[in-house]
Amino acid sequence: MRDKAIRYDLNKGQYLQGLLARDNNEQRIYVVTIEPEVEDAQIHNRWPRVVQNGENINFISNQV
Repeated sequence: MRDKAIRYDLNKGQYLQGLLARDNNEQRIYVVTIEPEVEDAQIHNRWPRVVQNGENINFISNQV
């Protein structure tokens, strides 16, 4: 089940929380994950964290 792609439908104003990291010519995306609800645990052991537009989220921006 690990290699199976899962589609996440989001509503307007919802986003996946993550981080875009850059180092010279290399870029990586890290997605914040959470433990799923009990009924979803058999599908995947981690789910992406969905945040709402306007939700207070702490982040650090280090633009060069």
